[in-house]
Amino acid sequence: MEKDKDIIEIIVDEKPSDKRRVNLSALKKLFSRINIPPLYIKLYAASLSVLIFAAFTAGILVPKSINVIDRRLNSLHSSDKTYLEKQTAYDEAQNEEKRLQTSHDQKKAELEKLNNAQNNLDKLSQKNSELENEKNELQDEVNLKQKTLNALDISLNSQIRSSVTLSSGRYTVGENISEGKYTIMGTGSIVISTSGTARVNKALKSDGESFTLKNGDIIKIDGSAKLTLE
Repeated sequence: MEKDKDIIEIIVDEKPSDKRRVNLSALKKLFSRINIPPLYIKLYAASLSVLIFAAFTAGILVPKSINVIDRRLNSLHSSDKTYLEKQTAYDEAQNEEKRLQTSHDQKKAELEKLNNAQNNLDKLSQKNSELENEKNELQDEVNLKQKTLNALDISLNSQIRSSVTLSSGRYTVGENISEGKYTIMGTGSIVISTSGTARVNKALKSDGESFTLKNGDIIKIDGSAKLTLE
């Protein structure tokens, strides 16, 4: 089993920099035994060196890449946390905006109600002013009519006082009749006495006759007489 002991050996020299290199002399000795051309040996050695270098480089760089990825993941996690916080703040801001909008709409509706109430109040106030003006106009008209009525009453009273119709009977001036100068007309006869002495005793005329009556005079009518104050 001597040949089994001739296993391909790759002699690696350890260096302080922890880099490894392939001992080409050992490879040449190995490949000379199995009759492989030197060119292939060189190519194989070069390929093997490249593979070893790539493996070594990967061993160095991969942990660095993993660290970078870890840092990136941590950064993303941090970014996600910040994003979530921003999203939460944004949602709260939207909710607050909706609440404020709702409150604004309610206040606007209340303001519209107040404006409508104010408009109605203004209309009622204007209507009240119009009614007050109408009332004043009616009061002025009533006052004018009252003045007219008072004037008519005065005129009527004056006419009543200045004209009186007496039937048959005995009357005293100052008690039943005011003193003054009268036109007396009628039918029948009239007697006017002063201090018990008759100073007028005659028949009444239909067209009237003027007589002066003084307080205390006694008038006696036999028939009907109308006395009109001159």
